[in-house]
Amino acid sequence: LDQGRLTAKEAATRLPDSGEMPLATLPVSHGTLPTVYTTADKRGHLLIVTPPDRPWRDQLTLTLTHWPGAALVVDADGRLYQKTAAARQNLYGPVYPLPGYRLWANNLLRIWLPEAAFPLHRFLMPAALHTASVGDDDVARTGSLICAVGFYSLTHKRNPFQLLLDMALTDMLTALMALETVPQARLHVRHFTKGQPPQLAIYDAATVQAFAWFSHQLWRYQEAYTTFAMPEDQKDMIPDYWSRVAGTLYITYPCGKLAELMGLVAAMVSSQLVAHQTYGLSKPLLLVLDTSLASRLPHFAQFMTTAADFGITVVLIAPSLPALDALTPTGSGATLAAQFAHQLWYAPRDRQTAVYMATRYGTHLNASSEAVLELTPEEILAWSEDQLLLVTEWERPYVVLGHPVQLPSDFPQRQPPLPPAAEKTPRRYDEWL
Repeated sequence: LDQGRLTAKEAATRLPDSGEMPLATLPVSHGTLPTVYTTADKRGHLLIVTPPDRPWRDQLTLTLTHWPGAALVVDADGRLYQKTAAARQNLYGPVYPLPGYRLWANNLLRIWLPEAAFPLHRFLMPAALHTASVGDDDVARTGSLICAVGFYSLTHKRNPFQLLLDMALTDMLTALMALETVPQARLHVRHFTKGQPPQLAIYDAATVQAFAWFSHQLWRYQEAYTTFAMPEDQKDMIPDYWSRVAGTLYITYPCGKLAELMGLVAAMVSSQLVAHQTYGLSKPLLLVLDTSLASRLPHFAQFMTTAADFGITVVLIAPSLPALDALTPTGSGATLAAQFAHQLWYAPRDRQTAVYMATRYGTHLNASSEAVLELTPEEILAWSEDQLLLVTEWERPYVVLGHPVQLPSDFPQRQPPLPPAAEKTPRRYDEWL
């Protein structure tokens, strides 16, 4: 107990047996499997480290079913939406799947402001996408195009995101000449063209390559054309205050499409978190995401230190300990894991994760009074899929071996609410000209 290690029976008496977030079941005796919970008012984040094929989704399904506050769920393939949307709408508040509903992210799309345009540029076109054919300075100049589009949309009262995608389908000369008709936009166009008018810029190879690269990077987001709406477009729009009324926003793109649209999804999640931190009145918000998305959010490790102050509880899913390394400036996944009051470590497939789990479970003294691991990494690597290591904090941190929670046999299977039908109006990308 000095190391916080509990047997299943000790854990059953010391840890809470009710709450909003089920963590694990305890093998107390044959046929008796009490469940350990944590509560929403504890505001402790949850880390789930699991290979993709482990039975971890039941835990999230039950958590979303019992969580009384708002939730923002990045749900590849919409599996959690299928199982939990009907229950959450009946018990707590409205549900909004994306794609389906439309979003007005005011703090994201005020792209006539450099403080909005350049972060959006970094989301949509991260450094990892840069190619050798386009220099870093040329890539940086394309951020000015987003500012120019912002001023054009502000002047002509057009949807900034849709205008950005329309411009990416327009030839360079036509697009730049149209943007230059707005005086404020012209300043940013000339920054992109290195001071040249568009008629001469088309003969500058670096500028042409930069525009082609910019348009190519935006191509992946064309199918998300209708994702954002203007304030006057009330139809099928997610209200700004959804997190204050225990609403649930599910982002349900198919797994492959989610990977392709990851920059846009990261921008949407970031904008909703900023809105909640600004206007959410510190009401509870459950954020469910995985490490691939967390790596695209700016300063995620720093965000973790302040999220609870704004009522945000984070559930982070990672495939292994090394996946956490990329989320910290120091490259130490163990340091990030320490910020989670509750951790579920499913049977791993890699040795580095197994070594960490063995160390976290603690040691005992052998016959020679030497401290040796209670469990070796090899023993943990040999676990079946129904075993896990639970780390949880109550009056102090505890560690215990348990089993994954499972959906009860009578779990209600209700049809989720149908998302709004997609608009069938043909798109004209040159309508803005």
